[in-house]
Amino acid sequence: MGLVRPCSTDAGEEEAASPKVLAMPLRRGTDQKTIGHNIGKLIAEGYPRDQAAAIAYDHSKRSKKGKKK
Repeated sequence: MGLVRPCSTDAGEEEAASPKVLAMPLRRGTDQKTIGHNIGKLIAEGYPRDQAAAIAYDHSKRSKKGKKK
């Protein structure tokens, strides 16, 4: 299924500077394979490498937060 953009009926309308892209949710987990997969997915969505790593590690930390030992 591809990205769907609204069609413009008025020839004078400008397209939005950055179209909204629906992203798939990241995997939950704390192992390096899962974090690496999430980093790759975020880079593919257009995030810079440093920011993608920060988001993936934060997501990993938050997925572990609710578990009790």
